[in-house]
Amino acid sequence: MRFLKRLVRILVLVILLGGIGVGVLLHLSKRVPVAYAPNLLTDAQRYEMSARVDTQKLPRLLNLASEAQNRENKVLRGQKVDSTTQPAPLTLSFTQDEINSTLWKWSAPYKSDYERYVVDPYVSLQPDSIVLMGTVPDLGVVSAYFEPKLDEKGMLHCDLASLKLGSLPLPEGLISKKRERLENALKSRLPQWQEQAKIDPTGVANSDAKAAALSKLILQLLHHQATPAVIFVQKDAKHTIPVRLTNVSIVKESLTITVQPMDAAERTALLEQIRQHDQPAVAEAPKS
Repeated sequence: MRFLKRLVRILVLVILLGGIGVGVLLHLSKRVPVAYAPNLLTDAQRYEMSARVDTQKLPRLLNLASEAQNRENKVLRGQKVDSTTQPAPLTLSFTQDEINSTLWKWSAPYKSDYERYVVDPYVSLQPDSIVLMGTVPDLGVVSAYFEPKLDEKGMLHCDLASLKLGSLPLPEGLISKKRERLENALKSRLPQWQEQAKIDPTGVANSDAKAAALSKLILQLLHHQATPAVIFVQKDAKHTIPVRLTNVSIVKESLTITVQPMDAAERTALLEQIRQHDQPAVAEAPKS
């Protein structure tokens, strides 16, 4: 009888401790990370921040790309160009608020589409890391930690270092179905974009080249693969000018990049990479 009572007490204790543990885990999984603040700025502040990017920073990027394009035009027309002078590299810094305000503005037309996968997307800039955050339906706040860096060949590595649900490490298997849907959607459209991708002799890329390059970038980053370090600068509604990313650094709440124009050989190599029908390798599990 005493043994039975002790056994019952032990079972009750185990159940209580298990219940407490589950409660703690549930609390941690539902906890909203301190860095996640999608509604911190008012709409007026967002418009101000995005306008600063649109009127002060992106034009400098476009000027660099346009200067390089004009130079290529002169070469094609047989005009004399000083081969010893090249457009100087451009360094720009973007604050976390500027990035999120621009994301808010540019993503607004597609809100009804992406909210099936994530609500209130947000970018947190932490030392050496870009953290993409958002509320995933049926799960909670998910944070994806990326660590961008350039290798000695100038290729961009932006490994998915870890995933978190609330404050807890998130097993990749829990979002594997959502990730698979995203990958399948990109892969279904990628061949058509690749087939129609073009970069003309002056360095201007059509929208299909940009779409194909960005789709491959997402697929490669998800599978821990290096990708060309290229940024597509918007020239008009249908055309962009690719420029090479030569440096990237992140300190708390600030992202700094350095870019420079691409030469003809680099553009040819980029177009070949865009059109290449390669399949990503099996993804590695991110670090917890």
